[in-house]
Amino acid sequence: METKSKGIDLELIRQAQQGRPSSQSVLAELTKQVVFPYLYRLTFNYHLAEDLCQETLIQMHKSLTELDFNSRQAFLAWIYRTALSKVQKHHRYQKNRRFHSIRQSSTTNLNQGITDPGPDQMERMIQKELLQAAVAAMRTMKLSYRNILTLRCFDALSYDEIAAIEGRSRLACRIMFCKAKKTLRKNLARRGFDNSYLLSALTLIGTATLSESTAAVSATAPVAVGVLSAGTGVSLLSVIVSKASLLGIICLATGFVAVNLGWLQKKNDSLWTVRQVSENVKSGDFACPSQLIRYGIPQSARLTSIDPSVPGRTETDIDISKVAECLNVDDPRYVRMFRRYWIECAFDGNSLLDGPGPDVFITANGCKDFRVILTDGGDRKYELGYHSCIVNHTQEETMPFDLRGHNIGFEPKAVRLYVNDADTCGMELQSISARTRR
Repeated sequence: METKSKGIDLELIRQAQQGRPSSQSVLAELTKQVVFPYLYRLTFNYHLAEDLCQETLIQMHKSLTELDFNSRQAFLAWIYRTALSKVQKHHRYQKNRRFHSIRQSSTTNLNQGITDPGPDQMERMIQKELLQAAVAAMRTMKLSYRNILTLRCFDALSYDEIAAIEGRSRLACRIMFCKAKKTLRKNLARRGFDNSYLLSALTLIGTATLSESTAAVSATAPVAVGVLSAGTGVSLLSVIVSKASLLGIICLATGFVAVNLGWLQKKNDSLWTVRQVSENVKSGDFACPSQLIRYGIPQSARLTSIDPSVPGRTETDIDISKVAECLNVDDPRYVRMFRRYWIECAFDGNSLLDGPGPDVFITANGCKDFRVILTDGGDRKYELGYHSCIVNHTQEETMPFDLRGHNIGFEPKAVRLYVNDADTCGMELQSISARTRR
């Protein structure tokens, strides 16, 4: 916690605790220089970051005399936890409206953080496009992932310091950082920027979200290359603890080859692709939803779709009656869904069948945060429970479900998808396909 908090020392903290106005004023100003950029990078909303920063400083002023800090690191850890709690509280109270407020946040202040490259206007345009893609990529991530990327990359905190803020072990923080970095890479790739842009993307976010009180925003990268490394061993461990990767290892170890089952062809990259699922639908054994029969969406909320083939991944409103059309495997659009949203789709009144291999495929971004439920089109329902997410070569996530071994107790005719209450970012649903009785 050295770069932005140099002036904060234990002596200044204790003088402020003793009620000295000058020390309190200096401490508040120095703390603001740490807290505002941190909050700005978590919310990407300039005015919201200002409000939450002010709330954090007020909380510091009220609690300062009641707390006992034995080091400046302990004080800064408390400040970070307090600021993070303000963001979490805001998200809980705003619920679905928070996504609207974040999307409406102007990017003017962010673009001002890009230095003028002089006569090379093309370079400035590329920087702006990369910055917009990087911010969009960060926004779709979990708050916990944005938090650890901010603490590690922008504030240059050690894993011991992050562990003190997170209340986790040092190893757990390193593993979380690996997962967050991987997710950010995937989100950037979906927006047309490969792995080579990761450092540049983080650098642009870092320079564009500095506090106004910072002396100057230069082109010097605030994100060091070494910061992005969590160690080879930890990177491997983060892969092993992933359930999806664990499933892949088990399948490889047992000599599992999909082509032998006759329901899916296996490509050289050994990952399941949307194209292969599409071939299942074209063969006539599988079908996509024909209609949306029921749904649960807040009255004040909008339902939107995203077409990744359109530059900027612009969200557009869609008619609820047209949702089923978007869920065809050959349709490029994603349906945007937030916490507690649910939709239920039927397949021309046909029943779902159990055949060789998986019988239901769902493609989404953020598939781990869906609950998948089969229904009879009425009140009877059966939750499929645990599912794996398999990431294909285009970075899309596919959930396969095999109905074999499930004691459903009725003839399933519809699939319901429910976004978990724990979700904080929103999900993107692309397609549903199921083996049906013709």
